[in-house]
Amino acid sequence: MKASGLMLIAVLMLAQQAAAQNPVVWSGGITVDERAQAPDTGTKLVLFDDTGDFLANVHVIIKDAQSKVVLDTVCPGPWLIVDLPEGSYNVRAEVGDKAQGVAIVFGADGKKEYGFRFPN
Repeated sequence: MKASGLMLIAVLMLAQQAAAQNPVVWSGGITVDERAQAPDTGTKLVLFDDTGDFLANVHVIIKDAQSKVVLDTVCPGPWLIVDLPEGSYNVRAEVGDKAQGVAIVFGADGKKEYGFRFPN
């Protein structure tokens, strides 16, 4: 393989590592106007209670297949949209003393929306 081909592979690998360390994230969705501004890409997590009311200030932690934390945030709104490299991740959402976890596959064949319903 030519040096330029090796360089391209190295650059692509570095870009993928950077994306895993700095996922593109959008959080919000409290108002209809805010939800209209949400990006169409990525995987959406929707946070709500038993009555269907949206929740805010939910602590979300996403870990990759090697259990490395790739995102640790508190969502100011009920929607969290994350764009991570293709692969398997574990997502944990916490509200007060209640927590839920789910395994998610990001990528072309992965589900695009997950709901986290917390009991009142």
